[in-house]
Amino acid sequence: MSTLQPPSSPPAVLVVEDERALLELTREMFEQLGCRVLSAESGEAGLALFQREPVNFVFTDLRLGGMGGDGLIDALIAQNPGVAIVATSALLEELDVVRLKWGKRVRYLLKPYRMNDLRAILAMDVV
Repeated sequence: MSTLQPPSSPPAVLVVEDERALLELTREMFEQLGCRVLSAESGEAGLALFQREPVNFVFTDLRLGGMGGDGLIDALIAQNPGVAIVATSALLEELDVVRLKWGKRVRYLLKPYRMNDLRAILAMDVV
């Protein structure tokens, strides 16, 4: 006799991006892919939200005002060493820094990204 399994909950992603239009577009794309999305326009706001809400992974821009994306990533890892993180930037050099600083610990994605790029992230082991 089989038992009914509750439907799995959608992955929760925290999107941190200081460009409002890109934040909204990214939020909409992740929602279309079935994610529950939390969003913040600064590293500080993202960190505060991360401390209050459980998420499967964090998707953050590297160029943020205030603490910046690298500061946010350091703080996230310090608070939860197992958190999955994807860093984004329009500058390839910044993504090279991610690779050098965190290795495979932090995934990275070059802007502009598309729906298929986000779909591929969800298919990886980040969620």
